[in-house]
Amino acid sequence: MKAGALALLALGFGMTTGLGFQPIGWWWATIAGFAGFVIILNNLGPRRGFWVGYIFGLGFFGMTVWYVVNFGWWAAAALIAFLALWGGLVGWATAWITTCGTAWLASAYPVVAACAWTGSEWAAQRVPFGGFCWSRFVYTVADQPLGGLLPVIGAGGVSFLVALSGALLAWLFLSKLWRRRVLIAAVITLLMISGGLLRLWPAPSQDGAVNVGMIQGNVDSTAGPTSMGYPRSVTSMHLSETIMALATWHTSGTPLPDMITWPENSTDTDPTYDADTATMVTEASNLSGLPMLIGVISLGPGDGERQTTALWWLPGVGQVARLDKRNLAPFGEFVPYYSILSKLVPITKEVGLQGVPGTKPGVFNATIGGRDLIVGNTICYELAYDATVYDTVLHGANLLTVQSSNVSFNGTWQPQEQWAITRVRAMELRRWMVVTTTASLSGLIDPHGRAVDVTQPHTGAFRLYSVPLGDGVTPGVYIGPWFERLVSLMAAAGVLYGLAMRLRRRLHLTKQPVQQGE
Repeated sequence: MKAGALALLALGFGMTTGLGFQPIGWWWATIAGFAGFVIILNNLGPRRGFWVGYIFGLGFFGMTVWYVVNFGWWAAAALIAFLALWGGLVGWATAWITTCGTAWLASAYPVVAACAWTGSEWAAQRVPFGGFCWSRFVYTVADQPLGGLLPVIGAGGVSFLVALSGALLAWLFLSKLWRRRVLIAAVITLLMISGGLLRLWPAPSQDGAVNVGMIQGNVDSTAGPTSMGYPRSVTSMHLSETIMALATWHTSGTPLPDMITWPENSTDTDPTYDADTATMVTEASNLSGLPMLIGVISLGPGDGERQTTALWWLPGVGQVARLDKRNLAPFGEFVPYYSILSKLVPITKEVGLQGVPGTKPGVFNATIGGRDLIVGNTICYELAYDATVYDTVLHGANLLTVQSSNVSFNGTWQPQEQWAITRVRAMELRRWMVVTTTASLSGLIDPHGRAVDVTQPHTGAFRLYSVPLGDGVTPGVYIGPWFERLVSLMAAAGVLYGLAMRLRRRLHLTKQPVQQGE
């Protein structure tokens, strides 16, 4: 196949794969698109495999993270161009392993391709600069059969099965043996049926419920996509929405909630430093007489530094617990090698104070509705990271909350992608999750990933939810990370084995006697 046609196919299959993500949500397109990618990789050498994979990555990540254009076209172009390297790595590794001259590896082509993709997802969660893993295949399964396997083998395991389903579909197309085709079709069918049946997996035992008041305060709509408005405007709007909620609940005779939650960055100025902000938060807490979970942009710990923080605030007392966001977006919340890059690329200074990641699990002890509970809180970008999410239930959380401030991406696909990730997490943990955003998609998600309620973006809103308390940990929380590591290790072992085989052949050739002519 000519290079131009191969490139167009790779780009098209990459874009098709991205259609499985929200808001399009054609989950089957991710499987079909990856199948197409695996088909065109077949019998390519490693060098061509890399470039085909890179172009596939441009199409795939161009579909899934284009929303970064809100920070400038150059930011989106740079991020997509970098992330596409993971696609190139998958293409290279798959071609390298399957063309190393070993028949049994060539016959395991679908498994090799799926392992290579999962290995790239594992690496993308970690490098560079803490990783960027927003586009994992598992985030397409909220409405597809394989989603039922989430509490069994976790996000890493299900992501592998999505890739394997696509690779098997490719092998079904490539195979010329009807018996093999029947076997492959049977495996794909079995995976889908078993996943569909396991969507009925019960939620962990529930021990009562707490009433949670959710506040979506909105932001200044004239501020633009990269600003939250004039100082304290966000805090003022959340205070106003809280007063409206309290007035509505009182006048309607509705019992008050047991707690109130505000979103990430709901106080745009640090209340522990700014007296006016502290006054507004205290007023909201004292008016309600309820404990509040509020999102803060906190100053420190050092000069020129900040942290994204959740504070547990009690009426008449103030802050009694604190959680700091652990996973920060590079070039969004901090700039790697800031002292150097800020001089070479002045626009990086617009990030402002440099974010510092937290170091402790996102849980705290609280008395809510007269009960001593453990609250597990995940802050926005952290949702994509398995270890951070898992830590909440591993440390005994009874109530799970999510705080977010993705208003900068309203009008793009990002809020719907994040909502889908949250649904996947609820399915995986088999827990209820309360989601609070400044002006995006807030609501309540049940343990089967169903949206019980969701707000409209660009508006203020308040809700009162009765949230069942959960207990226990699903097998997927334990199995998922090890499954993903094992599969990634298999991919790495395949690359090393291919290298060994090639070295062996070269050494063998150098030992052959030179034939002398007559």
